[in-house]
Amino acid sequence: MRRALTTGTILDPRMIYWDVRISAHHPTLEIRIADVPATVEETVTLATLVYALVADATASIERGEAAPSVDQELLRAACWRAARDGLAGHGVDLGSAQLVPAVDLIRRLLVQVRPVLEELDAYRPVHDSLSVTLDRGNGAISQRRIIESGGSFTDVVTDAARRTVEGCGPDLRPS
Repeated sequence: MRRALTTGTILDPRMIYWDVRISAHHPTLEIRIADVPATVEETVTLATLVYALVADATASIERGEAAPSVDQELLRAACWRAARDGLAGHGVDLGSAQLVPAVDLIRRLLVQVRPVLEELDAYRPVHDSLSVTLDRGNGAISQRRIIESGGSFTDVVTDAARRTVEGCGPDLRPS
């Protein structure tokens, strides 16, 4: 990053638009790649999964394990595919470079981070939340269903507003 600053390639560290980066202001990682979850429960589940992934990776480093080598072109293709297909489609298995149903990749992720989630006493809530999301569909799937069933843009916005406050206190729900 210092080189990018001294060469004028970037004006400040906020101009680094990596999908994951170390925060310039807090002792944290910023995960900048995920879409916005539709509900409070999905947001908590995503945050818990990210935490578990970071904890799992940190434990691997502490054990002296080498990080897997991932071809950057394959990684970009996997990101593109995930953005294009979402939960309803296929994702790229970075180990085999094969297309796999996105749901299967999520299930593998859950298996990978299960020990960390169990230490946090969070495995069951994350598992159950993911099951609901995979069964019901996420926000993008819900929006497509509304449009495909003849709904309007207003119906999509109304549903998104309802899902956004789902799980919040009664005073935050639209009347």
